[in-house]
Amino acid sequence: MNAPRFQPAAVRQHLRRRVVASRARARIAVPLAVLAVVSVGVALAWPTSPPVAQAASPELHLFDPVDPPDGPVRIAGVSGGVTWSDRGSSVAVDLTNQRSGRPVVARVWWLLADPRSSAPWEAPAAEGRHVEVTLAPGRTTRVEVPATGDVPPGAWSLSLWAHSVSGGESTHSHGVGVGPLVTVLPTDPQVRRISEPDGRAALTVVEPVGRLVTGEPGDAAVGPDALLSLRATTQQPVQVQVRCYLAEPGTAEPWKHDTAVASTAREVELAGQEPQVSSCSFDRLPGAGVWELSAFVRRGGEGAAGRHEDGLYSRRTVRLAGDCAGALPGYSGRCAADVAAAAR
Repeated sequence: MNAPRFQPAAVRQHLRRRVVASRARARIAVPLAVLAVVSVGVALAWPTSPPVAQAASPELHLFDPVDPPDGPVRIAGVSGGVTWSDRGSSVAVDLTNQRSGRPVVARVWWLLADPRSSAPWEAPAAEGRHVEVTLAPGRTTRVEVPATGDVPPGAWSLSLWAHSVSGGESTHSHGVGVGPLVTVLPTDPQVRRISEPDGRAALTVVEPVGRLVTGEPGDAAVGPDALLSLRATTQQPVQVQVRCYLAEPGTAEPWKHDTAVASTAREVELAGQEPQVSSCSFDRLPGAGVWELSAFVRRGGEGAAGRHEDGLYSRRTVRLAGDCAGALPGYSGRCAADVAAAAR
């Protein structure tokens, strides 16, 4: 994934106004770059194609090359995970005083934003706390930058920002892009489980995002449409197939109903018992109405391939405002009006 291009003129104009970017939520509509995807069509039948291992990048890193700083404070490194909870997270930032022969007061923070934006300060989804630290000449210091509050679920680009502070004035010094995308999962997902996991894999989250929760007129929403978290229930690696459905609320087996719409399938290799992030994207969406999102895991690989492992239903039904039947991931228009809590 290419680094976002931060436009120096726009940055300087923004900083002169000393305006902190608005708190408006960026639309949750991006592909998860760290996942391997296998498209198997839109038929409701489960695929029989060979499993594909999931690629994962567990640690954050600065985009290479890094643009040179405009001031004495340089962002030299970053450390942190790529999967966060909506309660927030903390990012460790390495700062260097590389130009001044005297101590410099640095102010650092981060922004989460739509990955397609070249100006992440204009509409960030979340912002890190502004943390100040004094940097000795030529020294590098690691600073922990926590979130200022809750972070909306979704997949976001992360950028780091550093100012030098003197006499009460804050001056831009450095801004860098960070990869891969940060995936934010809900801490307390509203899910309904019809049975306990039966096998070697378990789902923990199914969360509507992307076109299922946003789509302003003129927006070109792209996947994913749902985020998932799943884990192995044994110490042995296991290959699984994951698929989501949009069906009428209360549909117990959506793959058997003609009105249900299936996502493409993802094949994931689980190792260990730590939760892993995956996602679902739909080649088309159903028409106007209220739909229930569900996700199911079946065994992949050899032997017990096709065996049911687990399933979850979201309690947050998706209310589609317009006729989105046949809409492709690049669809431009209003698909989903809101996501409402389903009454059970």
